[in-house]
Amino acid sequence: MLHDDFITQLLNMEDSLVKVDNIETDLTEKVKYIHISTKPVPAFCEKCGSRMHSNFFCAYLSVYSKGHDIRKPVHSMLQDGFKLVLVYKQRRWKCTNPDCAFSCYEKISFLKKNRRCTDLVDMMIVDSFRDIRLTASQIAQKFHVSDTAAIYTFMRYVDMKRLPLTKAICIDEVHIGSQDCRYAVIIQDFITGEPIDMKQSRKDSVMQPYLLSIPKKERLKVEFLVSDMFNAYISYAGKYFPNAVSVVDSFHVVQMINSKLKTYMISKEKEFKARDKERERVLQLEKGNPGLHLPMSDEVYLYGRCRWVILKNRDTLTCQIPQKPDRHFRYFMDIYDYEEKFRKTDPQLMLMRDLKEEYIQFNSRNSGNRDNAEKELPLLIDKYLSSGVDEFADIARSLKKYYEPILNSFITLERTGSKGPYHSRLSNGPMEGLNRKPKDMKRICRGFDNFEHLRNRFLFAERKNAPVLASPRSISQVRDDSFTGAKRGSYTKSKNTLFKDSEP
Repeated sequence: MLHDDFITQLLNMEDSLVKVDNIETDLTEKVKYIHISTKPVPAFCEKCGSRMHSNFFCAYLSVYSKGHDIRKPVHSMLQDGFKLVLVYKQRRWKCTNPDCAFSCYEKISFLKKNRRCTDLVDMMIVDSFRDIRLTASQIAQKFHVSDTAAIYTFMRYVDMKRLPLTKAICIDEVHIGSQDCRYAVIIQDFITGEPIDMKQSRKDSVMQPYLLSIPKKERLKVEFLVSDMFNAYISYAGKYFPNAVSVVDSFHVVQMINSKLKTYMISKEKEFKARDKERERVLQLEKGNPGLHLPMSDEVYLYGRCRWVILKNRDTLTCQIPQKPDRHFRYFMDIYDYEEKFRKTDPQLMLMRDLKEEYIQFNSRNSGNRDNAEKELPLLIDKYLSSGVDEFADIARSLKKYYEPILNSFITLERTGSKGPYHSRLSNGPMEGLNRKPKDMKRICRGFDNFEHLRNRFLFAERKNAPVLASPRSISQVRDDSFTGAKRGSYTKSKNTLFKDSEP
């Protein structure tokens, strides 16, 4: 009796009438079978109130198949890779009143009608979906169910709702690339770092009704809207959030400057490649050898493979790094040597690098000090305009265009972290780390056809203590919500289809 109680508690069987009849182990298939049944209790018909009868009690050997059905639900896994199967002898009750003749199967709490998995397995499947590194196929294989069953189980128990808006929110898009969702929009709470919601598209036809559907009282709470330089996001402040100011993340400003530098270096690389190709053609004609090729020039090597010297922040390139051998130049090189090589090929490039470093120093020097940044930014813009470099003249015009949102990025707010509250500058950095997760999910799972499933799983995995539904949805509801394609038409299965084309 103690043994039975221990097993029923271990397997989360709350029914007091359930008893363990036998335990079998198949070492070849690595499966453990636990035979369970219920203790006999009086039963009465729910239709007429008469006493009900089960043939299982009368003659076990002769009416074994008539008095009960055998169900084999998959339960939780055991250690050492064993699969656990419960062999349940389910009684079939029949009313003794001949005028009623009502019949039904007995019910136990841990196994629902027409279900192959117990409730405990359902919860374990749902919990496994918190790990975005696992595909639905891997989860299904782990719990010995089909891929569709694993996905449907998750969708039955998980229906993530939008979180309330807070004082500061971040917004950005992520490329999904599926048929019904190209760019999904993620809204994040800057204070806690949790995702507020995820929408299927960044188009106005989707975002406008969604944002207007949020109660105005809630939208009035937003004071800072952090985004990149996408004009549509910047316009949301004031348009949908009357009390909010737009904030352009400093990372995207530095990214814009580096993009100008990289584009300039690529164009220079193409010029040097064209020059080398012409030299090679002339040399081939002079030597009469069309197979003659010149080695890679120093300029092509510098602008193609050593861009990091210019693009990386000067502070991160410590000059104390020891020299390392360079196969192209065939001697030891350090940061100063590479810079000298660039200076000889194009003095303007080093001027551009110095102008970039001035913004990076301005950005780090005034962190948390908006008033001081407001004094220095106009001087930096004037310097860029008078530098004589077209690329930085364009950057200066962009700094003017996003003047106020850039200055707002120097404001600091208190955030909630794992070690307690701390102050942080307004930034889209938390968002950049968050919107990588859907990309990882898409890559690991090789794409998503159903956006709602992607949204539910992403929010479920990234929110702390994400809840599950107390009353799970039915399979029919899940199928109706997840079905997005056309209905399958009728078809006739023909015989010998493999040899159909060869028939006379």
